[in-house]
Amino acid sequence: MRILDNCGVVTNDSSRLIHNEGAAIAIDRDRIVAIGTAEEIRDQYPNAERIDMTGKIAFPGFVNSHTHTVLTVLRGLAEDQGPHSLYGQMYPMKTVIEDQHRHALGMLGSVDTLRSGTTTMVENYEGSTAVAPAAEKLGIRAVISEVANDAVMVNIRRGRYEFSEEQGQEQLDAVEAHIKNWHGAANGRITTQASAHAPDTCSRDLLRKVIDIAEKHDVGLHIHLAQTPREVQQVQQREGMGSVEFLHSVGFLGPQLIAAHCVYINPREIQLLGKSGTTVAHNALMNGRRGKVAPTMHLEAAGANIALGSDNMHEDMVAVARTALVVNRIREADGSIPSSHDVLDWLTMGGARSLGMEDDIGSLEVGKKADITLVDFRQPHLQPLIDPVVNFVHNAHARDVHTVLVDGEVVVRDGKTVNVDEDEVIDNANEMARDFWRKFQAQYGGTVMPER
Repeated sequence: MRILDNCGVVTNDSSRLIHNEGAAIAIDRDRIVAIGTAEEIRDQYPNAERIDMTGKIAFPGFVNSHTHTVLTVLRGLAEDQGPHSLYGQMYPMKTVIEDQHRHALGMLGSVDTLRSGTTTMVENYEGSTAVAPAAEKLGIRAVISEVANDAVMVNIRRGRYEFSEEQGQEQLDAVEAHIKNWHGAANGRITTQASAHAPDTCSRDLLRKVIDIAEKHDVGLHIHLAQTPREVQQVQQREGMGSVEFLHSVGFLGPQLIAAHCVYINPREIQLLGKSGTTVAHNALMNGRRGKVAPTMHLEAAGANIALGSDNMHEDMVAVARTALVVNRIREADGSIPSSHDVLDWLTMGGARSLGMEDDIGSLEVGKKADITLVDFRQPHLQPLIDPVVNFVHNAHARDVHTVLVDGEVVVRDGKTVNVDEDEVIDNANEMARDFWRKFQAQYGGTVMPER
């Protein structure tokens, strides 16, 4: 039994109750058992361990609903290339990257994730099984999936979409093996999904098989959707319909699906995503870097669940939240929509709903998991303190995250992860990145695959 003592609490419950200061949270093992004034909680649990959190405000742990921690390997190379990085780096790199690279870069990305206040990350990439041990060691809650596709990815850069049934089956086998090996690991802290890469890189037959795997193992689905004009054009040529309509025709849409991006969509597709109850992982910062963002407010109005994701190269969900607020206000030409509280909901409950975990995470309430992010508000840029949610979304930085708990266990203390040596993680990641890019350059002649 422990008490987070003398803190503020942003519950994010249905009433949006906030204690600015002088509150406390009592935790028994992995669950919250009481929230109230510090005096009340101390009297109720006099023998509990007390952790002084004066000046800190507790938020529900953040949920990153779409990330590829391995792609920290692209930092400093991909940010200014727009969608070209997808076809020039990310797709061909699959023929070069090895499990040793995936593990080291996945550990780096996971440390970055945890330090920015994310308690649940949804990781998907080919070979993501190599990231699972990193998540297990760090103590983060993770939903990790292998990704299947049957398009020969390296040829897409050259303008050729060619499909391999043999490759598709190998990747489907990897998806299922990963689910069998990792679903429910670390006392349930690590779970899985069945993931398909994207509508342009997956045949109709492969998508149906991914659905079959998900249903067989009772796990969710994940996919990139309407991410680039090239994707949408390819699906239109091949299937005679848009990417969203194609997934609808296959039976892929629904509340079991997290669809990342959803940038290049039309009004009919907005309605399809909304009526199906699909979650859209809004990658505001990544898509903003590429010059176009999803019609998020219209998707939410149509009935889609909105969650937030970091996608590639960065894991700072505090920055993602602020970017989501700004780009949507620009898109809507309205300085009040969405509100800071709306964005916090996307970052917490929206992510929880995307995973069917809204009864366990997403808000600070008695009976829920003790997944808690404490932000140090004793900072000039976060004062004066009137509405901590507004201050947080508009002004906070990842470096303001002080303490993070997952399942009631402290996994970040004083801004540092407690279960790994961060210097060692950084050194290993740099070594593996250099090794990877040497091999990439030897195979493709540079850090970006040349035009052919």
